[in-house]
Amino acid sequence: MLKYSLKQKIQIKLAMYLMPIITKILVSHRLNTFVWKLLGVKISKNSIIRTGTQINAPFMIKIGNNSTIHGHLKSRGGIMIGDNVEFVENVTVSTQSHNINSRNFESIYEQVTIENDSWISLNAIILQGVTIKKGTVVAAGAVVTKDTDEYGVYAGVPAKKIKDRIR
Repeated sequence: MLKYSLKQKIQIKLAMYLMPIITKILVSHRLNTFVWKLLGVKISKNSIIRTGTQINAPFMIKIGNNSTIHGHLKSRGGIMIGDNVEFVENVTVSTQSHNINSRNFESIYEQVTIENDSWISLNAIILQGVTIKKGTVVAAGAVVTKDTDEYGVYAGVPAKKIKDRIR
């Protein structure tokens, strides 16, 4: 069971209930990024969180330089995003799972790491505990359940390596 400070509880409530409304009003991705920073996302220079992005625990996300994020970030287990990472659109990253052997299905949280120079395409899903290694490309609609190799191209459900990229 995760424990949050009062400030973090407020950030979660604002992120989950107010941001979906505010993001429809914000016309600028830079302004949207600024608001997410106020809510606790640690984001480096020249990175953008596109309008429409949903985040449930903003203080659990760290984004490197020159990255563009767009999608649904279920971040209570922590999400680390490197430099020069691109989320095309509607990418889902989930750090949460459930203990399927438990009667109560308690939540399990594991960090997701997306290393530098990676590209995650439309409607891709990255599940808890996964590390997307440097230079990886994840194809549209892929569901990544295991760590990737550097400079690999992954596609399918579950995602499998289909080729290597030129370095």
